[in-house]
Amino acid sequence: MNGPLLRLTARLWRGTAVFWPLGWGIYVFAVGASVSAISRSVDLEQIFRALPVEIGQAFGFSPPSERYAGALYVLGAELFGSALILAAIFAMFVAPGLIAREADQGTLDTLLARPIARRSYAVTRIVFYVLVSLAVGGCGLAGSALAFGPVGGYPVPWDGLVAVSVLFTLGAIAFGTAGMAVAAWRLSTGAGTAAIAILLGVMFVLNLVAAGDRSLEALGAVSFFHYWKPIETLFDGRLAGDAVLVYAGAALVGVLATILILERRDIA
Repeated sequence: MNGPLLRLTARLWRGTAVFWPLGWGIYVFAVGASVSAISRSVDLEQIFRALPVEIGQAFGFSPPSERYAGALYVLGAELFGSALILAAIFAMFVAPGLIAREADQGTLDTLLARPIARRSYAVTRIVFYVLVSLAVGGCGLAGSALAFGPVGGYPVPWDGLVAVSVLFTLGAIAFGTAGMAVAAWRLSTGAGTAAIAILLGVMFVLNLVAAGDRSLEALGAVSFFHYWKPIETLFDGRLAGDAVLVYAGAALVGVLATILILERRDIA
């Protein structure tokens, strides 16, 4: 990794490093505070019980039961049910541009003509993205803790919140590195962004189909949504090993693919 290049990247993307984590933390806090306020006058749990099971499972919601009953279930579902989609949106806007923005502007060949190895360039940009993803996950953890505790008045389930935040961060890194690999292959930010959007859509459809037909459960297992079970994670307070393996494995593949593709790609 190139230290000066990492500092240069941080300066160029300073807004990304600040506003995305801050925005996610504020969003989580605002949603949590709103749900806590609404739940005092509206039976949100009954609304979730009326939600078709297939739709809920496609997003990773656990069906309401005695174990998951109450306002805590509703608050957790509202905060984290769609978080994997938001992780993908974060990846769309940030990750591909880190690799290909200079190519879009026609300055990548000039940049790499300096004493900067392509591998150092790729690794530095990946490291920056991982650091920002960690910051986003950390701000989400802080915002949700505030929403549960001081605002909602619930005991803060720290183990569960940390576990869900880790899964969210791993999901953001997995989606992001996939987009980076495509951006490196096509030397285009737009191509990487489109690839993440298509991947997100395909995975959601696969999980939706599998949720409606148990005979197709193996088909849904290729989707990130299959392993995104925030309510179970929140209540159990631990990470599911298969989820960590899938997200971390996909992220590692994306990292290696980005580096290898950029090393061998004709820049001129």
